[in-house]
Amino acid sequence: MSVDSSSTTVSEAESVSDIYQASKKSLDSLFVLKRDSLQFNFQDLRTSLLLGHLFNKGSKHAVLRYLDNDSVTSVLVLRQSINKWDTIFSTKIFPVWTSFLDDLVQITDFNGDHIPDLKVVKTVWPIHTGDYSDCWLYNNDRFTKVIGFDSIVSAEYDSKTNLIYSYQSMGCADMAMYFGTFKIIDNKVKKIKEILCDCCTQKGDSCKIEIVGQNKSYSVPSKTLYKHVPPIFADLIKEKCEITSK
Repeated sequence: MSVDSSSTTVSEAESVSDIYQASKKSLDSLFVLKRDSLQFNFQDLRTSLLLGHLFNKGSKHAVLRYLDNDSVTSVLVLRQSINKWDTIFSTKIFPVWTSFLDDLVQITDFNGDHIPDLKVVKTVWPIHTGDYSDCWLYNNDRFTKVIGFDSIVSAEYDSKTNLIYSYQSMGCADMAMYFGTFKIIDNKVKKIKEILCDCCTQKGDSCKIEIVGQNKSYSVPSKTLYKHVPPIFADLIKEKCEITSK
């Protein structure tokens, strides 16, 4: 008995497509079920639904994220208007690879104006884990994409400094590290500082610090490395270096 490989391939493709369509249908049903809630947050591998006064206290919004297929994500922002919901923003993100992470949508300030913005993770990698995201600044129901944001590894905003920080393990049991400091100015990412820390190949209990783009490097004892990294990561680095130096 022979099997038509082409028909099998088509059948498999249709089956995968059905999975994404079913996820979208389930998300739509969940929105209808929860749209009157004061606040709601659900995120899984294929879909996200966030409801509430997400961007300002005067309006109720909903953010929906769903996969069109294995490489395209759709994002919608709806605003409640009396007894209906209007779409005020929609976009498609391509390519995406987020297979093992479900907490993909974040709504928080990223530029220091104390107004929540929208961040959506687009790429995640499992080895020396990190991610790239797109970010849109919110203002009066308008969303403006931040140019260059998707080049920041694992972007993390610190409201104390109004800066965005980045950390990436470079291997060697996480004793080789990258740190970045950035700021959003005029809807664009400005690099403030990037450093590479090598606590792996240096002699003795020391770490080499290289300032990217300045052709400048120096060494410090590993136990004081935390004083030379962005403050948001200082406690983490201090604890890690104390453990490894024992």
